Amino acid sequence: MTEPIQGDGAKRARNSDESPIHSIQSYLKHTHSAVSKLFEARYSYDELLLFPERPGFTAWGDDEERIEKEYQKWAEDNKAQIEERLQRDEQFADEVFAIRTLCGAILQFAFMAIKQFSENTSVPDSFQEVIKPNTIPAKFCIGRLIDDIPLGLVVYAGRNQSHHYDDGWYREPTKTVFSRLANWYSPTFRKYFFDDRFDLNNQNIINFADWILWKLDWNTAADYEEDMRSLFHCSS
Repeated sequence: MTEPIQGDGAKRARNSDESPIHSIQSYLKHTHSAVSKLFEARYSYDELLLFPERPGFTAWGDDEERIEKEYQKWAEDNKAQIEERLQRDEQFADEVFAIRTLCGAILQFAFMAIKQFSENTSVPDSFQEVIKPNTIPAKFCIGRLIDDIPLGLVVYAGRNQSHHYDDGWYREPTKTVFSRLANWYSPTFRKYFFDDRFDLNNQNIINFADWILWKLDWNTAADYEEDMRSLFHCSS
């Protein structure tokens, strides 16, 4: 069997050293392709939910017998579409763990950016019970507020949960961040609501990374990079 011929350019590319990463701009530049592919891979699974369209039956009136007949006819006429829709729903459910693993990888990129480049040492009053100044968690006390939690801390907690869910327990401030995300205050209704999508005791969720990305409102690499730049007050 003959070996493929590799030119000098290919050899140099394979053996070249990594470019030094000395700034957030450089970090984002050299990780852009990987983060973009992760977002594309994550949202490619949504095609399972989009097609075919979810059929819906509507009926009006009080005549239950008539409505039942109309429903049975509708179900028979749309049998193939209904069965395909249910099948694809099951396929999506089987991929949820894979989706959350991809989301955890995105959080890892954000986590490393903040850990490497944040120079913050102070801690908000609301977190001083669980975070000490001049510590690694203090680096993450930066960014826009999400339910009164700095964005960096949401990244910190989400990344740690997604990478250590098999430990069965979590250190601070991860526990406090998730508790506050799960128990959020509505200024409109002037009361607290409970959201089990962030409840660490929710046995139906192993990896919360997809819900963390949803809370961050990161749907594309551009969303992620915009927030990363805002943390360090730099432009694109």
